[in-house]
Amino acid sequence: MVGDSLNGSFLVGPEHEPGSDEERKIRLDYYIGSLALAASDELVQAVIGLRSAASNLNPPELGTAASRRIAEEEFAQAIKEIICIWIHQEAVDQDVEGMASWLRTFFRLAFGAADYYIHKPTAWEVMHAYGRCHDMVSLCMEACCRVCAELGFGSASPRLGPAVLPVILHSRPLRQGILRRALTLPLDSLEADAQLVGS
Repeated sequence: MVGDSLNGSFLVGPEHEPGSDEERKIRLDYYIGSLALAASDELVQAVIGLRSAASNLNPPELGTAASRRIAEEEFAQAIKEIICIWIHQEAVDQDVEGMASWLRTFFRLAFGAADYYIHKPTAWEVMHAYGRCHDMVSLCMEACCRVCAELGFGSASPRLGPAVLPVILHSRPLRQGILRRALTLPLDSLEADAQLVGS
């Protein structure tokens, strides 16, 4: 299939370039909206798993932190962190150094669209917090701690970080599926999906 490598990964090709600014906007809206929904679903599952294990965590303070009520704003900030990391991971997977200028622009605009969906922290603030990460492993570990900090786990964040590691580390099939749909589905399908999400 066009756009697929031998290992099944989705590779963006010139045939996926939006034909107009309007088309690009529709595809960007779908992309960011879908990333946000997927990140929310994945994080909810991670938090449920963490809370189910809370009574067995040692020291007990970890269980207390894991069981705390998460405010809506905290959850939204954690989702923003995940969205930004997923966009960055996808750019790396698509060969950020050698990618076409239109795709580089698409990802750059995706960060801006993420700021529109969730205002704080800004995408710039999120990505500049990872300046000391020199590889994807250190970035994933740092992202787990930062997501837990956004959730309000405080000093327990480094110890609770592994609970959200799969959300970051094993995101490739999910986020590549989202990018594939965003760039390949007919526009009327994207607009219909957007209306369903908005209702």
